Amino acid sequence: MIEAVIFDMDGVLVDSERLHHDVDTQIYHHFGITVPESERSLFVGLSVQKVYSIICSKYPVPRDFGFLVEFDRRYRAVVFSRAPLQVPDGLKDFLEKLKKLGIKAGVASGSSLELIDVVLKKLHLEEYFTVRVSSEAVERSKPFPDVFLRTASLLATEPENCMVIEDSGYGLTAARAAGMTGVGYFNPGSGIQDFTMADHVIHSFKDPVIETILS
Repeated sequence: MIEAVIFDMDGVLVDSERLHHDVDTQIYHHFGITVPESERSLFVGLSVQKVYSIICSKYPVPRDFGFLVEFDRRYRAVVFSRAPLQVPDGLKDFLEKLKKLGIKAGVASGSSLELIDVVLKKLHLEEYFTVRVSSEAVERSKPFPDVFLRTASLLATEPENCMVIEDSGYGLTAARAAGMTGVGYFNPGSGIQDFTMADHVIHSFKDPVIETILS
């Protein structure tokens, strides 16, 4: 029985992957970092630290790892606070349904906690999420299960009673490793993602598949 739903943020609660892509481009250009377009979709779902760990190990960079991570965190939060963000169709109705059913909701994201708070506040979604966890708060980011297990613990819910909604292959792999029901949320803006680890796939929050899972 599903007692809690854990949402990824980017590409699920907000269609932000294109904005992230633009911010990435601006930052890479600012520091003279060249990352092939073919590799950038592989960063979807990863924490900021993991992304820059990969970049620093593969490409010439002008500043150290810590500086790049902190610059990215601050710059990205400012851009998102000023950008026009929209709630996906059907999301608020779905969140209201969870609330009425007594099903808890949490956010588990590769983004920083600062950015999570910026987005939820801007979209007026704060009231729905009692628990928000960034991959920065755990030892290993997705595709490891740490962020989902931490979120489930804070929600006081056993992993097998949690459903995860994710738009990335890394996130779905993490959900499977955590022993949770994984729902792949198809978002064209997230690029080509591997949904083989998904237990179910939906294309919107109005998808009847969600009703079936919850019941």
